[in-house]
Amino acid sequence: MKLLFENWRKLLKETKLRVFDFDDTLVKSDSRIKVTSEDGTEVYITPAEFAHEGEKPDNTYDYSEFETVVDPRELKKGTDVLKSVVDAGTDGREIVILTARAPESETAIKDYLESIGIDISKITFVLLGDADPKMKSSWIEKRILDGASDVVFIDDSGKNVDAVRELEDKYPEVKFDIRKVSYAEEIDEQTEPFQQAVKKGYRKMKMRLISTGPNKYNVGGKMKKPPTTRSKSAPVGFGGSLEEEQIEEKKKKPCKKAKGKKYVKRVDGKCRSYGQAGKAKDGGDRIRPGTKKGDAYCARSLKIKKCKNPPCANTLSRKKWKCRGSKSVGE
Repeated sequence: MKLLFENWRKLLKETKLRVFDFDDTLVKSDSRIKVTSEDGTEVYITPAEFAHEGEKPDNTYDYSEFETVVDPRELKKGTDVLKSVVDAGTDGREIVILTARAPESETAIKDYLESIGIDISKITFVLLGDADPKMKSSWIEKRILDGASDVVFIDDSGKNVDAVRELEDKYPEVKFDIRKVSYAEEIDEQTEPFQQAVKKGYRKMKMRLISTGPNKYNVGGKMKKPPTTRSKSAPVGFGGSLEEEQIEEKKKKPCKKAKGKKYVKRVDGKCRSYGQAGKAKDGGDRIRPGTKKGDAYCARSLKIKKCKNPPCANTLSRKKWKCRGSKSVGE
């Protein structure tokens, strides 16, 4: 009877969990973290810098500026997703702002979100007051144990994302959509019209300047055009290499499936190929959840070690097979 009651309790709760970080995911603000080193040196760092560096044991950190939202700039890509989720309603769905900010900043966060037209009455606010990535993953894990079976997690911190991704292998029966975003990086530090105009035409201007004039670029006794992938200088804030721009352009191109693979998915800018290509002997799909073949695959793949850069191809394949532990569940 107790087990039956527990199962009903879980069914009555929300099964879909939609979790959003706040700083540098929904808003870019001028709130800074004051860092004091052992020798007394004080510096101020941005949330993005903190997300990259994390807390260091020899330093002390002052987060008092995060009790307010200083000079906020909306990150439309993030807030548009949040608005669409809120507009879809909360029937069977819990929408959460999960932030490392202290509880003292809750009012400021709510006021800001209301000011940009978001209905905060449909949102759960969780302010951890702790920047340890494990705090976010632990909170989500508790919700999974309470019955959440479909989790979307959106955050700008790679460390937070990695911590939550560890739950994928721990709970293979749960559907995860974990996204590391860089919306804040798309807001240029140089916002004056002239600087924006210079940046817009910088790449073409650089290539034209490097490729013209007397050609003294001698390689193996043959004259060649100088490379445009690197140069010695660039305007402040624009980087010194076209290599980075070309990498970013490459990320926008559609992914190509690796030979012998059926599916391909872009994850954090990288392409992941998975699933065996081709048809089964009877001409049907190779992937058949809920069959003996599916059970055999799920049992076998459960023993495969986690890759270094998740989500792994194995994890993506297990989702196609609808693996729950060592069993394949049908439609």
